[in-house]
Amino acid sequence: MRNYLSIVRPEGNPDLTIEALIDNAAAMMALSDEAGACLQVAPALDRELAAIYLLSGLGFGVLRPALRGSSAMGSLLRKKLAPVLGTVLERIDLLLHKVA
Repeated sequence: MRNYLSIVRPEGNPDLTIEALIDNAAAMMALSDEAGACLQVAPALDRELAAIYLLSGLGFGVLRPALRGSSAMGSLLRKKLAPVLGTVLERIDLLLHKVA
């Protein structure tokens, strides 16, 4: 996903947690001239633009906190990853217009 959206984040892999990526996307929306220009043309796409920016930063950093020191497998691993994967799937659903 990060490679597909790399044009959005030319600085490369931010190696951030999911919480930090959410904050980072919000800051980008507030501070970026490019985001501001996009939103002037299409203000209704603010959530989609933030979702694209968040997804462009996905990497091991989002998994590291959940997997640190864990030997979890199977259903336990799914439970550990649920918060991260839930956030990612919400953003993908938003881009696919499955979320109101």
